[in-house]
Amino acid sequence: GFSSWENVNERIKLHEQSKSHVNSILGARNFRSENACIDHCIEQQLENSKQYWVNVLRRVVAVIKLLAQRAMPFRGDDEVLGSVHNGNFLGILELIAQFDPFLLNHLQQYGNAGRGVPSYISSTIVEEIIQLMADKVHATIVAELRRAKYFSVSVDSTPDLTHADQLTIIVRYLLRGEPVERFMTETIDFSDCRGQSYDNASNMSGKYTGMQARLRDVNPFAFYIPCTTHSLNLVGVSAADCCVVAVSFFGFVQQLYTFFSASTHRWSVLKESLGKKGLTVKSLSETRWSARADAVKALCAGYNCIKTALLDIKSDDGQNGTTRHDADCLAASMGTLENAFMSDFWNVILTRYNDTSIQLQSTTCDLKLAIDLLESLHTFTNDLRTRFDEFEARAVDASGTAEYLSVALRSRKRSKRYDDSTLSPEDEVRLTGRDKFRVETFLVVIDQLQSSLRKRIDAYSHVRDVFAVLSCFSELDNDEIRQRSLKLAETYPSDLRADDLANEMVHFVDFAKTRGCHTPSSLAMLMYMEDLHSTFPNVSIALRIYMSLMVSNCSGERSFSKMALIKSKLRSTMTDSRLTALELLSIENDV
Repeated sequence: GFSSWENVNERIKLHEQSKSHVNSILGARNFRSENACIDHCIEQQLENSKQYWVNVLRRVVAVIKLLAQRAMPFRGDDEVLGSVHNGNFLGILELIAQFDPFLLNHLQQYGNAGRGVPSYISSTIVEEIIQLMADKVHATIVAELRRAKYFSVSVDSTPDLTHADQLTIIVRYLLRGEPVERFMTETIDFSDCRGQSYDNASNMSGKYTGMQARLRDVNPFAFYIPCTTHSLNLVGVSAADCCVVAVSFFGFVQQLYTFFSASTHRWSVLKESLGKKGLTVKSLSETRWSARADAVKALCAGYNCIKTALLDIKSDDGQNGTTRHDADCLAASMGTLENAFMSDFWNVILTRYNDTSIQLQSTTCDLKLAIDLLESLHTFTNDLRTRFDEFEARAVDASGTAEYLSVALRSRKRSKRYDDSTLSPEDEVRLTGRDKFRVETFLVVIDQLQSSLRKRIDAYSHVRDVFAVLSCFSELDNDEIRQRSLKLAETYPSDLRADDLANEMVHFVDFAKTRGCHTPSSLAMLMYMEDLHSTFPNVSIALRIYMSLMVSNCSGERSFSKMALIKSKLRSTMTDSRLTALELLSIENDV
């Protein structure tokens, strides 16, 4: 140091050359470097802490996603690690921790820490993550819907376990050349809706005051399409209730199931009699006609084995009198030609109707495919008229008798008044035996099936005519394609330009035929795969509208099945917002 300003420059130069100054400069330079900075140390600590919690969240989110996708419960009776009652969420984390040292260390450090200590494994954070994931899935669906623009909607409701009415909304739109149906949780712009589909309940399908009529008042382009699967079920219901013999037959099928299922001993006798056939009697259902198909199929396949089981129970002295009497009555019913005939007859009908219904329930099914399936089913039903002898021959083999019940019954004579101008009892035509069964049962069931099916098919005639240029393009010449295109453009004047659509359709149909496309779904996929939206913009819009038309509301029914899994007896107190979020994550698990 120095105490005088004289010769200060020399003293500064001397200091600059000193060892202490040089060491100080080097120290300052090192201090200013990145690795030695205090801020860098703090940032590094923050980054390490951030990465730690990110790693925790990755594991937590993975477990939440697993449980949500499979509609499984999260919480148990407590939230204590190590408890056997802490629920699936903590239980799975404990299982993973057995093979993951990082998660094991986290659970040991933060587990059972109580309130005020962040651990990311508490029920509070789980609920927040569930809602965030549901919001993300919903945002993705909304983004897809906006890109697709056109959609159709289906609405349905059902009471949940707590008797609260739950509403479901399903939207259908075209995504990457294929139709998809998504579960929605909030309102959307209804102006782009081009179709609506509900079951046949009057409050939904009513043409004057039903929901479809009210929505058409708001958006006249939202065409109503009755649910094809519900319509097909109603066809079956009407046929099963059209004559006494049909009603009696299905009652007999239910009695068989009730009799065998009421006792483990009877059920074991039945299984022993059936052997390795793999089929057994099943219960009927008023709404699920697939259950009737399964029940009748099992009866038809194991007819003789079931009858043998009944006879074994009848002759078993170890059974009480009531059981033996019931077995005797059921065995006698199986010995009738009518029941043997009806089991084979209804098995053929219900198998075809059930397989058709399963295809109609597919989200990829479009309007043309649905109508073609129903038309072919109508043709198949009509063909059954010529197969009476075939059914009768098999029924004789199964029942062991060739005589109908009406032959053994005494015919009733109708009393006649003196002023009655009708035919006398001697002149009346009385059918008995084979002819009576054929005319009053066999043909009646077929007539009812055909008339009901034709009525249901005709309900789609208007929409089918509007989109005939897309559904029947392979059968039309160029002039007909132009005429049909103009009609379609007149129906949607705000979406399509008439002359442009006509010219584009003629061009696109010729191009599509060279690629082997003959259905609307193949046209939509060709449009997407070859990226032809800018080349045929009006055709692209028409296809998006057509493929978005919903032909069934089975996706809504499936959402109710998910709801029953999520809001179960042990989870009946969850809020509607949590139920909606979990249902969205489970239904749209692919998103």
